[in-house]
Amino acid sequence: MKTIYLFRHSAPDRQSTAANSQIPLTADGKAAAKRFWNKIRPSEAVAVYSSPYRRAYETAEAISKIIITDARLAERETGEQGTFTIQAWARQYTDCDFANTGGESFRTARTRMTAAISYILTRTKDGEAAAVVSHAAAICAYLQQYCTITVTDADKKLRRITFSGATVLNGPISTPSCFVLRFEDGVLRGIEYINF
Repeated sequence: MKTIYLFRHSAPDRQSTAANSQIPLTADGKAAAKRFWNKIRPSEAVAVYSSPYRRAYETAEAISKIIITDARLAERETGEQGTFTIQAWARQYTDCDFANTGGESFRTARTRMTAAISYILTRTKDGEAAAVVSHAAAICAYLQQYCTITVTDADKKLRRITFSGATVLNGPISTPSCFVLRFEDGVLRGIEYINF
């Protein structure tokens, strides 16, 4: 059995005027990432991988000082600034080929996320784990190949995620939070969601 701890980054500074990829965590977000990791600290050996986005990397720093960045773990690109509506946000869950102007579809995001996590699994031995820090939409794009994801309230960005008929999450994907993915012989056998 191999385990992937697939984290959504901790709380970003929503007042930041930096480019999306450079938005940092708040001071509380950094502290929450450390507390959250200490809460779930696994006993398995853990390698740490992160999206290159600053908020993800700063979350990964709460886990380890040795971090491997992988651009394939970056957030799904929404396209032209100010044009990605709540209707577009909801549509991407029912039409994985939908992409906003200049943006990325869930299918495209899923392909790169799957390539990254497959690579991480090849570098993880049986009985070991890897921590992977990414972003909500990219994580959902990846999980769609295994799970049913239904938007329950687009305005609040609430989702129901089910795996093999069991509800994994019903609500928001918190910052920080973690999907624990258990693989055996390359097959996903179970998912658990842990929030802070």
